[in-house]
Amino acid sequence: MPGDTCRCDSKPCLAACPCTKGGRPCGDKCHGGRPWASVPCLNTQHGAKVKAMKPDQIRKALCDAGLSPVGDKNELSKRLAVHYSEVAPAKETSGKSGGDSKATSSESKEQSSRSTEELMNVILANEGDYVFILCLSGRMVKATSGKPELRKAYLQLSTKVHPDKNSNSHTSKKAFQAVLEAFESLANPEKREELEKTEEPEAVEDAQSLGAKMEPVSPDPSVKDDDQ
Repeated sequence: MPGDTCRCDSKPCLAACPCTKGGRPCGDKCHGGRPWASVPCLNTQHGAKVKAMKPDQIRKALCDAGLSPVGDKNELSKRLAVHYSEVAPAKETSGKSGGDSKATSSESKEQSSRSTEELMNVILANEGDYVFILCLSGRMVKATSGKPELRKAYLQLSTKVHPDKNSNSHTSKKAFQAVLEAFESLANPEKREELEKTEEPEAVEDAQSLGAKMEPVSPDPSVKDDDQ
């Protein structure tokens, strides 16, 4: 029946959506027949799970899943909801087939590798923009941030792009060096004074959102709050 589906294909299914109004989740026939993963809709079981989460929880979940934490609220929410919808079937069948489990693990590793490569490319594309680079760790860093906070951002990001974890690729070596340079420059009092005069707040926010686009880096247990 026409009243049982919606045609929301360019905006989230909110109050005006027939399905939302009727208190029912969107189905395969909704959104003009377009795949659910390709539209902004969160009116599903997995979408509802994400909508109940806070922004920082969504970014952390994306990082833990090896997905980029860069983007606006709607983009991040949809990305995580799609991820949940994809891993749910795998969890249901886990244990039934060892081969399927291995295939899922392999796909997850490949996805994480692609995300890391994307992160390294963004670092290199913004080489010299020290504040922006450290913000890709997912932490809000400024030219005026204290050394302990700078160090935590550096450790989280450098661990992700370290050559030892990326087959000693040329890209990882350059990205790691760029992250190290960003930390050392911001931790240097004379350099900090120079940067404080030129830092643009908009760039800091863009980077943190992007480190919500590049692969969000999960907190490393070895990273301590106090500077050592």
